[in-house]
Amino acid sequence: NMSLDFRLKQFLRGVDAPPRLRHASWLASFLPAEIASLLRPEFRPLATPEVAFRQVLEEAAGKPGSIDEALRYYLTRYLADDILVKADRASMAASLELRAPFLDTKVVEFAARLPWRTKLSLTRTKVILKKAVRGVIPDEILRRPKKGFGIPVAAWLRGPLRELLEDALSEKSLTVFDPAAVRGLVDKHLSGRADLRKPLWTLLMFQLWQKQHANAATLRSAA
Repeated sequence: NMSLDFRLKQFLRGVDAPPRLRHASWLASFLPAEIASLLRPEFRPLATPEVAFRQVLEEAAGKPGSIDEALRYYLTRYLADDILVKADRASMAASLELRAPFLDTKVVEFAARLPWRTKLSLTRTKVILKKAVRGVIPDEILRRPKKGFGIPVAAWLRGPLRELLEDALSEKSLTVFDPAAVRGLVDKHLSGRADLRKPLWTLLMFQLWQKQHANAATLRSAA
């Protein structure tokens, strides 16, 4: 669902990162330097790679920069914290069980033991899975392009979610981020000068999360 130019931009923005941080940089909405430019001065020390990506660095210490480490990152972070969140909601809304058999413990353990060279290809996706089900599933399905969870976030932020975005990222609502820096991103996106859906969506979700937890803390203190 991502355009070629978007993927190239994401690749180039993270290619200079240390090997242990490249995948985190490619998947993240912000690089540490970009986060720092948006934070109020008192919060900028938190945007150093050692702090912002501390857990990733610790987990990658055993095999820094290896493909096995990258695959582990996708399994424990991207799959668990992102893809399954969406897949579970979409499938259970239709009363479907999506995780089985692909995330059966024995299947996952078997896949983890396989050499990475048997699982990855520059030109094909899901190499082993497609070999396993060939003859069972029609070829037109096996040859069908990958379809992700793309939604029209860019258009939503300029349309039905615009009021929510501008309120959540207004000067009165921002406590951690610098209002002028954030306003610059908002203006660029709303005017159509840039597609900043990913960073703005991340900022919006953070603001809503912070507001929810702040309200919960207020209620607990008042109880």
